[in-house]
Amino acid sequence: MNLKKKFLSRTAIGTFISISDSFVADILGSSGFDFAIIDTEHYSMPAPAVRNLVYAACAAQLSTIIRIPEISRSHIQHALETGADGILAPLVESAEAARRVVDFARYPPKGSRGYHGSTPASGFGRKTLDYLEQANANILVGVQIETKMGAENCAEICGVEGLDYILIGSGDLSLSLGKSGVFDDEFLAIVDTVIVAASNAGKFSGIYFSDPKTLVTYRDRTSFVVCGSDVGFILSASREVVRILRDTQQS
Repeated sequence: MNLKKKFLSRTAIGTFISISDSFVADILGSSGFDFAIIDTEHYSMPAPAVRNLVYAACAAQLSTIIRIPEISRSHIQHALETGADGILAPLVESAEAARRVVDFARYPPKGSRGYHGSTPASGFGRKTLDYLEQANANILVGVQIETKMGAENCAEICGVEGLDYILIGSGDLSLSLGKSGVFDDEFLAIVDTVIVAASNAGKFSGIYFSDPKTLVTYRDRTSFVVCGSDVGFILSASREVVRILRDTQQS
């Protein structure tokens, strides 16, 4: 099942991959996640490592999105040529920026992405020209709304043709509001506004939190939720083990 069908059939559950070892993708797929976002914005990953993560995820039936470092033709082209299910552009604050993302990610006539027949995405030449049409139909193109300005322009951003989904970045959004990590009434009202704007425009919407209990409240209101990351899971589990053993030792 491709990722777009997962978004349509249920509230999909995703997480971030920050560790470039393909073993991580296999673990997350085996854990039951529907998709993972490979984070090349905050973590520098060599191209072969990103490609191997996509391969391993595919084998584990884990869909993949690649979060690019910034909006550029080369970043989007390289991400999609791995065969990933989609891309995610960070810190989008205007409809103009969203249009650039769509243009670089879609093949003509819907965009200006260049075609190469010797990449994983194109099956190394095994796929027919129908691939171009299928890619335009199935690849998920998304942007993150994670600033006050982005939220203020969310209706225009969501209205961009060819854009599939919006991910609300809770951490940076709260930081943009001047209160990092505080999810108060002002924050929640802004989140509601973005979700409604996406729904009105016929776009998928999702939100990130590191706490799964917080995400439960959004399961029925969004197409997907994103919880934590591989690094976060290791940190929290490791600290809990040490806490329990230290407390036992002291007692």
